[in-house]
Amino acid sequence: MRDVLLIIVLITLISFGFYIMNKMGEFIDESRSYQQIEKKLIKSSSVKMSGNTPFIEIYKEIEKFKNSHDDFQIILKDEKSNMD
Repeated sequence: MRDVLLIIVLITLISFGFYIMNKMGEFIDESRSYQQIEKKLIKSSSVKMSGNTPFIEIYKEIEKFKNSHDDFQIILKDEKSNMD
């Protein structure tokens, strides 16, 4: 009787562990897919210009970007610094 009870408990614990690991795997896969989508969005919706670009060229790029994107923000970033 003890052996049967021990087997039932072990099978239950193994099944529960298998279930938890499957759920964790799904969560990790979903997290990775969100990160990939976010990286693609950031890459596809950014414009990179050098610091010595004439103002008229910057204005043209902003106008072109504004026409293709409804809602946008302008973020100036120094590539030499490590701050985001």
